[in-house]
Amino acid sequence: MAASEDDESEREEAGERATKRDAMTPAEAHVGVLDMYSKAGASIYNKATQSLYRDDANCFDCESEHLNGFLNKLEQRGMMYGWVESGVGILWIPKNVKEAIQDRHSDAFYDTVYLLENYGSISHEDIFTWEKSYINHVCRPAQDSLMMATCLMQSLTERGQQKVQIWKEDYEHKGRMCGLALLKVIIRETAIDTEATTMTIRQDLQNVKDYLVSLNSDITKVNLYVRTKLDALRARRANTKNMEEDLVVSLFTAYQRASDKEFCDYIKQIKNSHEDGTRTVNLTTLMQLAANKYKNLIQLEQWNAPSAQDEQIVALVSTTVAKMSQKAKKRKEGPKSASKGEKKSNKKPDWLFKQIPPPANQMKSTRTWNDQTYRWCSKETGGKCKGKDGKGAWRTHAANECEGDGNRQRSKSSKKGKSIKTEPGREGSKGKLKLSKSFQAMAASDDDSAST
Repeated sequence: MAASEDDESEREEAGERATKRDAMTPAEAHVGVLDMYSKAGASIYNKATQSLYRDDANCFDCESEHLNGFLNKLEQRGMMYGWVESGVGILWIPKNVKEAIQDRHSDAFYDTVYLLENYGSISHEDIFTWEKSYINHVCRPAQDSLMMATCLMQSLTERGQQKVQIWKEDYEHKGRMCGLALLKVIIRETAIDTEATTMTIRQDLQNVKDYLVSLNSDITKVNLYVRTKLDALRARRANTKNMEEDLVVSLFTAYQRASDKEFCDYIKQIKNSHEDGTRTVNLTTLMQLAANKYKNLIQLEQWNAPSAQDEQIVALVSTTVAKMSQKAKKRKEGPKSASKGEKKSNKKPDWLFKQIPPPANQMKSTRTWNDQTYRWCSKETGGKCKGKDGKGAWRTHAANECEGDGNRQRSKSSKKGKSIKTEPGREGSKGKLKLSKSFQAMAASDDDSAST
């Protein structure tokens, strides 16, 4: 029995493949060094080194707002290939690198930390030193490190690669890329790890209400923003417990600045219940409630829908604008012309044009033409007009008001241009009176328009 154990140990040290029957993935089933000449080893390598993104256009650009998604994708890849296996996978780094390197060949155990959650608390120097201790040896960690480095490079945009490649000396050792050191450089170039950065992140979270406004009240993006910032703080080993409590208050304020009234009313109800103790919510619960309400309103196409009062105002404004437009159109077109049967005739009838006297029994009757009433003015009817033949004429004045043909002619000539005498000191009074009446008529017209 002892001999077989020694043989197994020798085979592992020689790099021969061992299998693990309880593995969840093919990569986990291969314990120890992968045989890259075998079909299984080559398959694992090819799949592990593929880009984290299906579309090259969506690759990571080393911009801080996309860092959280990038690290999540890397963690998923690590689950498939054993990189995140607790205490064993390459993403677990010794807390004390120097001691771990010294005790590597002993049976001593050392404490480790998970790089993806603590990248802000582990220095690049410690990470690179740890990797350099095994990267050029024939071992599984060296293979995993190289596969991870290739995967990371494949997952960067061209601009992202340019940002990183100027720091080759920080992640290459003797011609080999070190995956963990490269990851640290990528994170470093995306968000510089300083105390000032931590303070900036805290300030960003406190001002989340302004960020909501800048995103046009997109609640999904706001929640992602908050989670990304919190993850960044946790990675820097910052205390986020008190921060989360303060964030509940900040998010209540932020959500109530959203553009949708129904959403704001919903958040106000939750806030009131939280404050009076009937329903206390933590940060995660509040964000979930807000996200669900937002998605529901979007799906029902009720986000930013006008309220009943808003619809009444819009209808009233529309009606008023329509009426004003109609009135303006009527003013521009002028009064409607009379219909064909109602058109005024410019041709005088024979009785008026030829001044034909009425029958003897109708001397005092009236006749109408173009909305004017005419009476026969003659000596027989009590008038003074003689007309062309001295028998009388059709006139618009009454016979008892007749001043005779001579006075009528003088009245016509005065209308054609002769000045009207006025009393001293009252020059222009008639003009002023007419102007005043005109303004009164305009005012009455406006009042009539308003009443309609």
